Amino acid sequence: MELATAIYEVGSGQPVRRITLFDSLGRSPDSGPSRQWITNGAKYGLTTGSYAAEFLGLTPEGLQAVAEDVTGSTRARMRFQARD
Repeated sequence: MELATAIYEVGSGQPVRRITLFDSLGRSPDSGPSRQWITNGAKYGLTTGSYAAEFLGLTPEGLQAVAEDVTGSTRARMRFQARD
């Protein structure tokens, strides 16, 4: 959820450059933990793009899980579905 939230906040829900995203978070985009973070976001169906991709984005489900303009019940449902 943290990566999806960061993409939403930095890119306003739009795909964002991987390097820009990690610069704003103060993390290295090429470190092992960062690569794992990106892999896990895609694994749970929240994000698009790999650790080698230029851009990272949100899937429709990922957007619904973090968007502020989505009802709380929808956001909660998407978060639980992502964990399955």
